[in-house]
Amino acid sequence: MPRPLERAQQVCLHSSTLAASEKAGTLEQMTVALLRTAHQDQATLEHSLVLYRNRLRDHPLDAVSHRGAELMSSVLRFLGASVS
Repeated sequence: MPRPLERAQQVCLHSSTLAASEKAGTLEQMTVALLRTAHQDQATLEHSLVLYRNRLRDHPLDAVSHRGAELMSSVLRFLGASVS
């Protein structure tokens, strides 16, 4: 039986899904959705961005991860976090 995903991995999956969807809504709506997935924990969102960066370092042509990471960066900036 596969191991369950950790919360930051679940947030990555949700972020990628939202980023790929044409009907995902506004940045505000996507922020709320991702915060819900993260159980209102900004540190989990930040951890998700780290997971994306690690994945992109190993697979730089992964377009799905690029879109998910861009959305996660936008969400974190919207929340007032410093994203470099």
